[in-house]
Amino acid sequence: MSGGGAPDLLLGIVEARKVHVEDAKKTTSAQDLRDKIAVYEGKHGPAVSIVEKIRQSAPKIAVAAEFKRASPSKGDIAVDADAAEQAMLYAQGGASVISVLTEPARFKGSLDDMLDVALKVETLGRARRPAVLRKDFIFDTYQVLEARAYGADSLLLIVAILTLPELTALLAASRELGMEPLVEVNNEHELDVAIEAGAKLIGVNNRNLRTFKLDLNTTVDIAHAIRRRGIPLEGPESVLLLALSGVFTRADALKFEECGAHGVLVGEMLMRCHNVKDMIQELKGVTTYHHKTLVKTCGITDAATALVAAKHGANLIGIIFVSNSPRNVHLDTAVDIVQVVRKFGERSSRVPIELDELEVPPSSSLDSITGWFQSHAKKLSAASARTPLVVGVFQNQSVEYMNDVAEKVGLDLIQLHGDEGFEVCRQLIVPAIRVVHLPGFHTGGSVNVEAIKENVQAGYAVAILLDTAIKGQMGINASYIYYEVYKYKYNTYLLSIDEINLQIYINMPQGFIFSK
Repeated sequence: MSGGGAPDLLLGIVEARKVHVEDAKKTTSAQDLRDKIAVYEGKHGPAVSIVEKIRQSAPKIAVAAEFKRASPSKGDIAVDADAAEQAMLYAQGGASVISVLTEPARFKGSLDDMLDVALKVETLGRARRPAVLRKDFIFDTYQVLEARAYGADSLLLIVAILTLPELTALLAASRELGMEPLVEVNNEHELDVAIEAGAKLIGVNNRNLRTFKLDLNTTVDIAHAIRRRGIPLEGPESVLLLALSGVFTRADALKFEECGAHGVLVGEMLMRCHNVKDMIQELKGVTTYHHKTLVKTCGITDAATALVAAKHGANLIGIIFVSNSPRNVHLDTAVDIVQVVRKFGERSSRVPIELDELEVPPSSSLDSITGWFQSHAKKLSAASARTPLVVGVFQNQSVEYMNDVAEKVGLDLIQLHGDEGFEVCRQLIVPAIRVVHLPGFHTGGSVNVEAIKENVQAGYAVAILLDTAIKGQMGINASYIYYEVYKYKYNTYLLSIDEINLQIYINMPQGFIFSK
């Protein structure tokens, strides 16, 4: 392996794959695979050019959408997903490449997943379909034959697990079958190995396979290193550069586009996303921000539950710091919850959310108020795209206490759930969500929307939470409400998945809040 000293995890994966390959050779020979390739190509034709598919996306950045059931860093992601169905969503969204994990133990993938994907996208025709990429730990020409036999147009070659002669041989074997490999690097030494071997398509893994740490600047650094070596990233004969991990937002994709990358590979985010086609278009810069409904899971009392919420897509995770609440959390437990959420989101500090400039005096016009909350809705969506944000819930407590807890625990946001007003938001060290309490239907109370408008102000809270309350209490119940405020209708709590889907479609709320 180039670089040497691979850690136990990477070494363990490679060693397990070697055993798997040797076992596969006992049941299916290399000639059997060549025969299978002949049959496949007799029906579907030769491999399409991944290089051409990526170039065709220009001037927009190309998206390589990945089918990934699980990963060592995030555990299970979508173990029961249908590979063919997901691939069609990717293709319809405009993906240039579909990457398929075929490693079974850590990523829960298979060659059959890739074949299902290849056969499904073939129905679109060669001109319209994306290229299919086998993503695995490949070190043997037998695996190259497997890749083409199961429908791959390209395959990933990881410099970190290969010597220069091994990489050179695998490149040659792939090209003999009409496949141009994607050669993965993580540092300048690996880049030099890839260049010397003759790589034409270079992918930068922003995750270091030796430490499994994520650094989005890795692609930027490698792009600069390529240019310093006199290798162009522009023009028809240029090396193609892809960023291979850590992409969650259009801002991420734009960062790589601006440094000279031709494409981005996106896996986890698209596997968890419920509007895949729109998201791919947004990553490419074809469409701008579209409304996203956020989910806040509140009343979390332990780290294990917080991790479950994070894995299932919660955007905001609420911890209650109100002494008379049955879900009040001790500071030590809150710290544990924050650390678990940060580890899941691969961050070590709070997520900064920069507030817009405050008008002086604050404007009370409907346009100003609407603009303020729309602007910060985008910021909340962007901030929570990669990692859930942790919200501390307080009720009629001092600014000093709330700031002290936010600092000690590491909160990203504070939710004001009492009668604190709006001005206090500007005294907090983190952005605030302000609750407006509404009477529930069962109380017979009525809602004066105009009064709500009069009390809501721009320039302070980044979001408003409309909350139904049991008489005499301040808290969420299971009442089903929706009200129109600032030309938008918001929902605080719905009872079924069908109702949630319906109300998102009808009312376009910024978010839903669920109690543990």
